[in-house]
Amino acid sequence: MLLSWAKQKQKTKNKIKEVAFDLIKLYAERRTKEGFQFSPDTYLQDELEASFIYEDTPDQLKATNDIKSRYGISTANGSIDLWGL
Repeated sequence: MLLSWAKQKQKTKNKIKEVAFDLIKLYAERRTKEGFQFSPDTYLQDELEASFIYEDTPDQLKATNDIKSRYGISTANGSIDLWGL
């Protein structure tokens, strides 16, 4: 049975509201949980990165530095949203 346009439109609106509510709930739960702070790179990390046989392109180097700097900075409550890449 085919739904009329109005019924389909209302069904879609309801689903969008449900997904939005779920996202709001998820982010509220994340704000209450303690995050994880990564430690600074050690000499072992530097050695591992230096052992790669290919040099990073400027874009790859920028991406690596952006990610490292992002995880070196915590949010106001000290947590890091690992899903927010």
